[in-house]
Amino acid sequence: MDLKFIISKRQTIIVISLVFLLVATIFTLLQPVRYSAKSKVLVIPKFNRDVDPYAIARSRTYISEILAEVITTYSFYDEVAKEEFGVNRGYFEKKPEIDQVAKKWKSVVSASSAGDSGMIEITVKHSNMKQAENISVRIFKVLKNRHTRFHSGENVRLKIVDSSIIGLTSPNTKLNFTIAFIAGLGTAIAYIVIFPAPENDLNIFKKKKSNLLEIKTMKELDK
Repeated sequence: MDLKFIISKRQTIIVISLVFLLVATIFTLLQPVRYSAKSKVLVIPKFNRDVDPYAIARSRTYISEILAEVITTYSFYDEVAKEEFGVNRGYFEKKPEIDQVAKKWKSVVSASSAGDSGMIEITVKHSNMKQAENISVRIFKVLKNRHTRFHSGENVRLKIVDSSIIGLTSPNTKLNFTIAFIAGLGTAIAYIVIFPAPENDLNIFKKKKSNLLEIKTMKELDK
């Protein structure tokens, strides 16, 4: 497939690519708007100097993994939302059953432990930017003040590393249009290869005959 062939099919390629971009635009507009608040919390256990470094690392891993699991539970949600700190309980308790509230909480809040570093990465996704921030701040406050309720290590300190970095998580406009562009271009190339005949071209504008061709045709008619 040479360059001249591709140039001759440029309108077909443009039409198919535009269709994919239009679908991506509609899809993007229909996606719900969601914001994310990301934060990182460091678990710092206190040990004597003669303690094995491996034991310290294992302790950090153990505590961070436990707390990461606890953050997504209903009991932790109840601690976060039971006081008036700007967390809208109605958003989570449209269905008051505990299992439904816990399911909704897990869809909003996620947490993971980053290996033996003792770092806990927390992400809060919400349709309201302020709520995402409030929940993120409240999670850290509960962790800081009541984390010993969830593990046996008493000599543990928590330090916030990144505090509530807010961003738009949905719709991902850049990703949507990148995928649409690649898919549209790929489909267009496949189309012109499978259907190379001129009658299969998708032309928006009709090609104008050149003046030279028109003059030649008139001369032939005069004869």
